[in-house]
Amino acid sequence: VLVFGRGAETSTDAVQALPAESGRGEVTATVVGHLPAVRSDLSAVTVGSQAYVLGGYDGTTPDPAVLATGDGTSFSHVADLPVPARYLATVALGGRIFAFGGETASGGETDAIQEVDPGRGRARVVGHLPQPLSHAAAVVLGSSVYLLGGEAGGGASDRVWRFDPGSGRVV
Repeated sequence: VLVFGRGAETSTDAVQALPAESGRGEVTATVVGHLPAVRSDLSAVTVGSQAYVLGGYDGTTPDPAVLATGDGTSFSHVADLPVPARYLATVALGGRIFAFGGETASGGETDAIQEVDPGRGRARVVGHLPQPLSHAAAVVLGSSVYLLGGEAGGGASDRVWRFDPGSGRVV
């Protein structure tokens, strides 16, 4: 298990590894690598044996770089998000990565639905949510992505949205 970056009062570039579970009790993470730059408020997903880091920011501005790693020590640049943001909701489905909403450089939320195709090394906006959203959770059920809660318009959202990657529809 890898933990990428973090931030409390300042952002960091540390990549930490948690040991494989060896029973009950407290575990200690160890630093195994570093991101190319400091980054907090990011999202990470896995596709096959690769972990992908998306979104986040350096304490000042959102980072557009989508990075891939197989070990947490070396990173390759895959693509740049067209709408850089932090607090994205992300999932992997069918070899692609989808990023929903997030908080942009202006501090406002975005309604962008972004798709990253790691095989082609490209990222693009493939749709829009019915309203700007950040801090949501995303899960895959079958061939659909569900977005749960988050923040919309400065307050907590109780909405659940379903995104169909095939049609691009959100309901």
